[in-house]
Amino acid sequence: MVFVMLMDLPAAVFLVSLIFGQHLTCERWCPSLWVDKLCVDQTSDTTKQRGIAGLPTVVACTGTLLVLWDATYFERLWCNLELSVFVKCCGVKRLRFVPLWLTPWLLGTMCITYLEARLQSLALIYDPSLGTDSIVESDTSELQTSAWGWQHVLTFLAETQVFTVSYLPVIIFSIVTFHQKLDGHKLMLEHLKTYDIREAKCSVESDRPLIEGLVAELFDGLEDPVIAVPLDAGDFVTEASLHRLGLAFAVFVNLEEADQQLPEAGLSSPARLAIRSVAGLGHQDCLQFFNDYVRGPVRDAIINDLGSERKAPELPEVTRSIFLGLSCPPFCSASPMVGLPSSPTKRLSALIGEL
Repeated sequence: MVFVMLMDLPAAVFLVSLIFGQHLTCERWCPSLWVDKLCVDQTSDTTKQRGIAGLPTVVACTGTLLVLWDATYFERLWCNLELSVFVKCCGVKRLRFVPLWLTPWLLGTMCITYLEARLQSLALIYDPSLGTDSIVESDTSELQTSAWGWQHVLTFLAETQVFTVSYLPVIIFSIVTFHQKLDGHKLMLEHLKTYDIREAKCSVESDRPLIEGLVAELFDGLEDPVIAVPLDAGDFVTEASLHRLGLAFAVFVNLEEADQQLPEAGLSSPARLAIRSVAGLGHQDCLQFFNDYVRGPVRDAIINDLGSERKAPELPEVTRSIFLGLSCPPFCSASPMVGLPSSPTKRLSALIGEL
């Protein structure tokens, strides 16, 4: 009964919450999801084009962007457009990258670990004295401390071969999946390190200039926050001339009469191209700015969230200690059956030691 309460019941609660959690809360505490592939009509070309045209607006109003990454994600140009709109409007703090291999690997590891612990518990239920008879009966007075320790280990290994059987599924699963996990994570970080939007594919090639143009407008830097220009050019720069250029940012000019902040104005496409030409900023340069942003801040945020290919996050190890702690009371409860002392103090010390 102890194993059922401390092993089976928590595992069942986790699986039910994972699969049916959104229904258990009556959809009150669940986030609203907008999936581009499902929410854009795929049956009508007219409504599909309208949905695609509204993608930047929807993404800009999104609270969190969840990217289900696979090896082909950065090859889709529309996905790159969504990413560029979100990071420009919201930054990287609310960007969540979830590789498609992560969930199956994590759930598989949890299930196979539970199977291992359950097999061990069944062995103890069948024979509570498993691995302890010879240890209890051994005469330690004739043995040195080190010799008794080695005898303890060898006796345990000899009498607990059933535990070895329970470890085999975990060992096989780990050998197969852990290498795949490392390779998948390394591949994702390499794609981010060598990211280039110009290598992305577009199903309708005629859409490429439009999409790349939108990304270039986002990262040409012309609509960044207030820029202070310490110029004393009252004879050459006037408020009217700046409005004719259609600047979208405020410029502070030290005019002869008084300093004043110019109001913001919409930046038209011809004006944007004119400013780029004056600044020596080409279309490819703007795309390169986005490439550098993905290779830099975006990649750093993902490493901070998921870790590098050679560094595992600490949270799984912390939660693992909780399960080890929960496994202490059942094994301690079996102590009186084999003549070993058992007390609340011993159980508490074992629990604290595992945690």
